[in-house]
Amino acid sequence: MRKQYDFIFTMNQTLKHSDFEEGFIDNRNAFLTRKEAWEVARKGNQIFRLCGSQTESDLYLDSPAVKLYSENLY
Repeated sequence: MRKQYDFIFTMNQTLKHSDFEEGFIDNRNAFLTRKEAWEVARKGNQIFRLCGSQTESDLYLDSPAVKLYSENLY
């Protein structure tokens, strides 16, 4: 993380939030978007709580619009 921070801020560029994709790194070191990570966690019964506008039905349906947040996992 420090290397990324140093690289970005030594470039003297202004970066917007839209320049980045948020997500998770899985146990195989692969990057997953929040939507992809939701599906992996849902299928593995790893979601312990819902947050924001997530509903109980999101746990049973294929909901491509639902995103995984850290709060879902603990």
